[in-house]
Parts: sequence; C-alpha cells; structure tokens
Amino acid sequence: MVCKCGQPGKQRSSEVICRECRNARERRRYHSKPMTERAALNHRNYIKHKTAARSGQLKRLYGITLETYNQMFESQQGACLLCNTHQSQLKTALHVDHDHESGKVRGLLCFECNKRLGRYETIVRAGLHAAFENYILKAAA
Repeated sequence: MVCKCGQPGKQRSSEVICRECRNARERRRYHSKPMTERAALNHRNYIKHKTAARSGQLKRLYGITLETYNQMFESQQGACLLCNTHQSQLKTALHVDHDHESGKVRGLLCFECNKRLGRYETIVRAGLHAAFENYILKAAA
C-alpha cells in the first residue's frame, strides 16, 4: 500500500498513510490548538508517563507496586523511618530500603539515612548506631 506522498504506508481507518505523513498531521493538530490546551495536554501526558515509569521501576527493582509504596508512605506518615524527617522537608522522594541479599523491602528512608545505612562505618561515626541497629533488628523479625 502506498501513501499519497508515494512512500509505503499502513492502512489507517479509511486511508493509507506513512509514518512521516502521520507525524506531520499530528504536529499540525497539536499546533492548531490554543497554547493553554497544549500545556494541559503536555501536563496530563507527563503525569501519566511519570506515574507509569515510577510504577515499573518499583516493580522491577523491589518487586512492589506503586500502591504498596503509597501504603508504606501513609503508614510511616510520610516520614523517614529512622530520622522522622517528613517528605515535605526533603528534595527527593523517600527511598525504598531493601536487603540486598534477600531482596526484602524494609521501609522508606530519606536519602541521607539510606546512604548511611549502606555504609555501616559512617553510621558508627555519626553516632546513630543504636537507631540503625534497632531498625535492622525490627525489620528482620
């Protein structure tokens, strides 16, 4: 099947159209809309894909769903399990802490606590040894 521009194309509803012509048509449709409508469309697509990407990342890396992450977040009242710093005071989302050997998810930590937990020597020097030790023992039970 041949597109009206002469290149091979695919059957789309009642017409045959190639990729370049289809993309050009979509660009014309997009740019014909008012700027506010385009901004809203971009924002909706950004949110949709951002959520899907985050959900896939959680599933792939930790074996949990976005809903499980949100439940953990709510049960921790939006704060790091170790230092109790609330999410609103942090620049990044709470990190999923997990045991690298067993893969078991232990909780949500701020970046600093997650980093310190990964570096046991830093914990001892920082004077947070007891808090981290209690956390690990409680999560193992």
